Amino acid sequence: MGAAPALADEETPVVEPAAFAFDGDLVVDQTIIVEQVAGEAVVDADVHWFVGDAETEFEVTGAEAENDFDLTLLPEWLGETVWATVSFGVDEDAALVEVAGAGEVGAASFTTAPTPVISGAAKVDSTLTAVTGEFVPAATSYGYAWSIGGVVVGDEATFVPSGAQKGKSVTVAVTGYRDGYLDETRTSAAVTIGAASFTSAPAPKISGTVRVGSKLTAVPGSWAPDATFTYAWKVDGKSAGTAATFTPSASQRGKKLTLTVTASRSGYTSASKTTSSATIGYGAFSAPTPKITGTATVGSTLKASAGTWSPKATLSYQWLRDGKAISKATKSSYKLTSSDWKKKITVKVTGKASGYSTKSVTSSSVTISKAFTKVKTPTISGTTRVGFTLSAKVAAWSPTASFTYQWKRSGVAISGATKSTYVLTADDYGKTITVTVTGKKSGYYTRTLTSTATAKITIAAKDGVYKVGTDIKAGTYTVTAASDCYWERGDSTWSYEDYEGILGWGYSYEGTRAIVTISKTDKVFYTEGCGAWAPYASVGTPATSFGDGTHEVGVHVQPGLYESSETAWGGCIWELASGFGGSDDEVIDSDYVEEGTTQIRIYPEDTAVISWDCGTWTRISD
Repeated sequence: MGAAPALADEETPVVEPAAFAFDGDLVVDQTIIVEQVAGEAVVDADVHWFVGDAETEFEVTGAEAENDFDLTLLPEWLGETVWATVSFGVDEDAALVEVAGAGEVGAASFTTAPTPVISGAAKVDSTLTAVTGEFVPAATSYGYAWSIGGVVVGDEATFVPSGAQKGKSVTVAVTGYRDGYLDETRTSAAVTIGAASFTSAPAPKISGTVRVGSKLTAVPGSWAPDATFTYAWKVDGKSAGTAATFTPSASQRGKKLTLTVTASRSGYTSASKTTSSATIGYGAFSAPTPKITGTATVGSTLKASAGTWSPKATLSYQWLRDGKAISKATKSSYKLTSSDWKKKITVKVTGKASGYSTKSVTSSSVTISKAFTKVKTPTISGTTRVGFTLSAKVAAWSPTASFTYQWKRSGVAISGATKSTYVLTADDYGKTITVTVTGKKSGYYTRTLTSTATAKITIAAKDGVYKVGTDIKAGTYTVTAASDCYWERGDSTWSYEDYEGILGWGYSYEGTRAIVTISKTDKVFYTEGCGAWAPYASVGTPATSFGDGTHEVGVHVQPGLYESSETAWGGCIWELASGFGGSDDEVIDSDYVEEGTTQIRIYPEDTAVISWDCGTWTRISD
């Protein structure tokens, strides 16, 4: 038997592998879905999502997706590559497949981007607002660009046009922004900027009194906003001035005055306001009180000084006696008569000018007196030496007057010297003295007369004997010796020839200083070769060297130890004293040095140091 024939092989079916792809746009806020596009249906598959290189994990119920196969693209993923894998099967049948369609996430577009609208009154200084409308989805922020003539003039949500922009067209471009979305810009329709109006426009006022010659000032008030003003003054409707001030003239009296103020500001409609009319009244003079000059005595002529009137006026005069007009006394001067004696005289000045109210002003009054029929200039009697009394002699006046006195030193009044006598003081030395006498009597003009000046006041100017208390007063005197100077103080027994009654004496060389103190108890003072003595003032700057003469310690010489420079022929004599009386009792210390130098110590409590023929003393120590 033969073998049986072989059976043909059965065909093995071909299985197409599973494949997956994205369904949806890779755009922000869009949802993409993983769909199986080939192979047997896969069950129990897992999707793994990746943004860039990182796997993204999320809750199935989260914002990113509804389930593992759906993913909503977030704004922060813009520009990132989104891809996914699908895993399924187990063990030897497990598979991992990359989903087709991976790519970068793109920006979304607003579905609605409305055209903005400009809200508000389109005029200068008013606020315009950009109304954006509702973007879909909602924009998270906006940008603004206000433009005039293609030039951006503002970048805020609002814009306030300036005066310079009046009459121009303005638009606003609004740009919507949202993360992950393309910017969208829309531009409004243009609006034309109109002129603004003043918010406050008060009626003007006129400052000043509306009358002839009075300067008036325009007061425009407080306009809002601030403005520039022009002015129009009108009199009876006719232009009279354009300045801020105006002064009515005489020809305008009685007419109606108005003021129109016009306010202007860039970008604003000009506005005008006018005052109520005012009648221009009579002007008012500025006039001083007149003054009366001249001697107010019967027979004298008084003159009226009207002063300066503003404006210039035509003046008339009326003199009054005790307030009543004096007949025919209508000139600027008036001669006093006997009827005016003891009366009060005034003058009234009246001014007139076109457009001005007549004005009268009256002077202060003067009381009229008579003149003395006989007056005499005073004379001065007495010794013109310091310490002596001068007397004013006044001959009788007619009628009899009462007198007051004022003594003067070289023409200057001496304080308190107001009696008929005056005792000369040291301040009068070298000066001249006069006396002024004033005579008064009720109803008579007060007269003042001054005496002839005395010779210059001296003390003891000539050699000789002077009686203390009569010819010379007690006190301290000094002189720069005119020649070799010798003086003595004496009591009642003093005799020059017999050397009797000498209380003190002194001797100074020519050109050196001598000082003497005459006591009240002294009876005589004798001076020879000294010249004119003057009152001594204890004033000076203490020096550290001195020569011959009398010197006050602490005034002319500093205390200290001094040494002489040389001894003249005949020897050097020095003396320290407690006073300037020249008495032996005042001598503190003294010495006579025949030759060579010598020393002397001067103490602060010493009063005087006197030197003869010792040369120059120089301080060598304290």
